Amino acid sequence: MLSKGSGFEDTGEKTRLSKKPQDEVACGLVLSRTKLKGLKRKTKVPLIAGEDCIVNGEEIGWKDRLELEGNIEDFQVPYLMHLQYFMDEFNLALKELEIDGLTPLEGYQVGKEGLEPSYNDQLWRNTHRELTSVLLGIKGDADNIRVDPPFILGLKALLRVLAKEWAGR
Repeated sequence: MLSKGSGFEDTGEKTRLSKKPQDEVACGLVLSRTKLKGLKRKTKVPLIAGEDCIVNGEEIGWKDRLELEGNIEDFQVPYLMHLQYFMDEFNLALKELEIDGLTPLEGYQVGKEGLEPSYNDQLWRNTHRELTSVLLGIKGDADNIRVDPPFILGLKALLRVLAKEWAGR
């Protein structure tokens, strides 16, 4: 997942996944031996968009930094190409790694990328609809707006769609 997500070649370096990630996170929250650096930095570093987007008619590439300026009147994410790629790789990794308690998305086709075609189309259509409703609320003076990168906005929309689907069962 790290190699796929970074876009770099796989170096073959062993990456070990914890069998108890919650324990490690909890331990990291309470240990005082390691101090986080850079927390007092005053400069604002814009985040990378992660998905192509259009802000006030200006196209911003997925690799570009998302710097909102002036009055935001229109914010669009036409496609969630990188989120779909992430979803494919994530589900393949879950299948291969066989981590207890984590399973690929139901309906995911093992050995193929993606989901059953009609479900896949519906999932992404609903995700884009959910994302669009969030994007409609991103308006006004850029100094007063704190917006997540489009990839993260898309991921949150996907999670809301999957949660509604799960709750409806």
